[in-house]
This record gives sequence, C-alpha cells and structure tokens, in this order.
Amino acid sequence: MPATACKREVPIYRDPATPITVKLKQEFTIAINSNPATAYMWREFYDETMLEVLEASFQVNPEEMRTSPDNYLAQHYRFKALKKGTTTVTLRLYGPSPERYFREVVFNVTVI
Repeated sequence: MPATACKREVPIYRDPATPITVKLKQEFTIAINSNPATAYMWREFYDETMLEVLEASFQVNPEEMRTSPDNYLAQHYRFKALKKGTTTVTLRLYGPSPERYFREVVFNVTVI
C-alpha cells in the first residue's frame, strides 16, 4: 500500500500590522479581501530574489461571508521564501484603469 503524503499547513496572514517571519524555503500565504465583480483587483509587488509566488487565487473568506455577504472573497498569494533577509510585499488595489491604484497595503517579511 503506498504511503500518503500529509499536507503541510501553510500559514495565512491577513493583517499587514502582523510581521511575517518564515524559515528559508517555507511557504506562506497573504490574503486580502476582494470583490472581483467590481473590476477592482489587487496586484502584488515584491523582491523576486527573496520570494516566489507559487499561486494566486480567489478563496472564500468564511468570516467575511457571515458579516459582509457582498464581499466574502479574498485574493490569496502563496509565496515561498528563497533567500534570508527582510523584505516587503506590497499589494495595490487597481480599478479599471491600470495606471492608477486606489489603495496600498504593505506586509513586512523576515526570512530566517
């Protein structure tokens, strides 16, 4: 009988005030509320020598679903730490015009 691999939990960070500390090669996810039906989307900016985006997706945020039924999705960015040091992940909310963003959120990341 083949051995089954156990799925590793990837920590999810939603609050930019909470510093993110991860080990080298560790994965982590940054999630931010989003409503793609409005044509506003978050875009990520980060140091590609320090971090790699493994996946970008929309996920249901169950907490928001209970309190805000019109805005219950979150954009998830799953990263992998590539190099030790400190860096940031900046998320900017863009509308229909790609030249201008309306909001910016910065997450501080330390890779040990």
